[in-house]
Amino acid sequence: MPPVPSIPPALTGSKEGTFAFFTVRDRWPKIIAKIVDQMHRYRHAHIAVHGEEGEKDIKSVISQLSELSYLVSTDKPLQDLSDHGEKVNIWNEELRELRIKKSAEQVTWYRCDWLFAECFLYRKITSLFLKTTTLREFDPFASQKQSFFIGCINTMSMLAKHLEEVASGTAKVDHDIISHFLQV
Repeated sequence: MPPVPSIPPALTGSKEGTFAFFTVRDRWPKIIAKIVDQMHRYRHAHIAVHGEEGEKDIKSVISQLSELSYLVSTDKPLQDLSDHGEKVNIWNEELRELRIKKSAEQVTWYRCDWLFAECFLYRKITSLFLKTTTLREFDPFASQKQSFFIGCINTMSMLAKHLEEVASGTAKVDHDIISHFLQV
């Protein structure tokens, strides 16, 4: 039986020039900045519906997003979640375990395992909205999702039509091509 290769170490953003480094340094701050920009553009419409409470929530989220961007860019420690959303205890317990396993100094935005930090970033963003009164259901990525969906409608329609043809038996299925793609 051949030896099982060891699992490579987790990616972190601490090594310059790596995908993880560019993600933490460049991509995450841009994601946060886009949400801040979106909140500024959405502000007047939100205040028109929700009044002073809506304005307070918008200001709070923008302020906290700016702080989050600062924490990420300056490699500060990941902080426990403090909302009442789903699985907060699980996230915070995982952070506690990481702090014990790796030491608290290593559980920062650049030095933490990149994939965990990325997932935690999105959960942290969600947390900022969950702590408000008027933005609890707001999806900061909804406009992107809608744009991508609209951009894919023609492709999805063609695929649905082809699947209908396959299901009804009217489509020609080239088994050689399918076999070729399965081998690739």
